[in-house]
Order: sequence, then structure tokens, then C-alpha cells
Amino acid sequence: MSLFDEFVEIFRFADLFNTFQSAKRDDADELMRILKESRSKYARWEAAEALGRIGDNRATDLLIESLADKKPYVRWKSAEALGEIKAPGAVAPLIATLNNKDEDWSVRKAAAESLGKIGDERAVDPLIKAMAYSELSLYSDLEHDYPRYGAMLALGWIGDTRAVDPLIEALEDDDLIVRWGAAIALGMIGDERAVDPLIKALRDENWNVQKTAAEALGKIGDQRAITPLEEMLLDEDGYVRKTAEDVLEEMRSL
Repeated sequence: MSLFDEFVEIFRFADLFNTFQSAKRDDADELMRILKESRSKYARWEAAEALGRIGDNRATDLLIESLADKKPYVRWKSAEALGEIKAPGAVAPLIATLNNKDEDWSVRKAAAESLGKIGDERAVDPLIKAMAYSELSLYSDLEHDYPRYGAMLALGWIGDTRAVDPLIEALEDDDLIVRWGAAIALGMIGDERAVDPLIKALRDENWNVQKTAAEALGKIGDQRAITPLEEMLLDEDGYVRKTAEDVLEEMRSL
């Protein structure tokens, strides 16, 4: 393919799919061709994203192949797309991607979240291992441990109670985004073992963790949270106060 043809392909893609928002199932064959054949990393990236959006199962095998693309952008979007498709056949390749410590952090995070969207119990133990130990030293350019955060969201979506104790432990983590992800996941799982640790998290130094812990307590609905949430109505942060007010109103209406 000539350089001219490559530019034509990119412009055809942008025009046909209107910046990938209007892709339909009928467009899947062309998208798969672009993902498989294009020399442009941007075209392959956008094709993978669009295939995920339209959710065509026919793209599963090609997207799994694209987890080995030479460009991390394409691997990232391919991992994401497999979660949107909810392809059971992608579980093992996504676990392998998650476990690959040499992989880019964005790809590992996408693999974790896609495993959560697929919801297969085979992913629970690998996700627990991924969220339990910080590997931030592998990514010198990162301030927060996003692969762990992605694993926590995934565990919350799956809802397996085996994750509760590791998530409770993560509420004490030094990394803000890890504490935040743990609170989100514990709220989704809804296990009463998390009530006291989440009450403690209401006093976290970060308002976002406080707010999310309050929301998680509201989802669990345990009456032990009433008094601590009432105390939050005096918090200095307006978002925290408003969240506590909303959660208390919901809990009292039950």
C-alpha cells in the first residue's frame, strides 16, 4: 500500500464512521479489514475502538490477535473492545495480558476492566493478585497505580466476595486512587464485612475517598453507618456534606 493509499484509507475511515460515533454492525467487515491491514496505528486504534462500540462478536478473534500489536495504543483499544463485546473466549488472553509485567500499564488496566465486564469467575483470582500488590515502580512516569485500580473496578463488577478482604486492606493503601477504587468496589459487592472499614474511610484525608465510602455505605444499607454519616454533615467539604445528606435520605427511606 502506498503512502497516498494510506492517507486515503484514513480519510475514508473518518468520513465513513463520523469519528467512530456512527459505526453500525454493517460496518464491521470494513473495520476488521482496517484493524488487520492498515499500517496506520491511529486507524487500527480507531477501528478496534469502533468494533468494541458496535459489539460484533465476529471481531473477537481479530481483537485477541491485536493484543499483540506492536503499538500499545492498539493493544489498549483491543483489550477495551473485548470487554465491550463481553467475549468469553477472550478471558484467557486478557488474563495473560494482565499478568504480563512487561506490558504497558494502559493495556493492563484495560485488560483488567474488560475481565470485569465479561464477568467470568476464572478472572477473580488473577484480578485479586493484580490488585493486591503495587507494581508502581514498573511505571516511572505514573503517579498512581492505575492497573490496580482497574482490577478493583473489575472485582466490583464481578461481585465475588473473595475480593472483600483484599479490598478492605486496600482502603489503607498509600495511593489515593487505590483507596478510591477499593471503596467503589466494596460498594458494588455490598458485603457487610466492609461496613466498619468504610466507616473508618469516611475520615480519609481525601474528599473523593470520603464521598465514595459514603456512597458505598449507602449501597450496603447497614444502619451502623447512620451516625457516622450524620457526623459528615459537618464536614468542611461541600461535596462530602451533600453526599452524606443524599445517602442518609436514601437509607432512612428504606
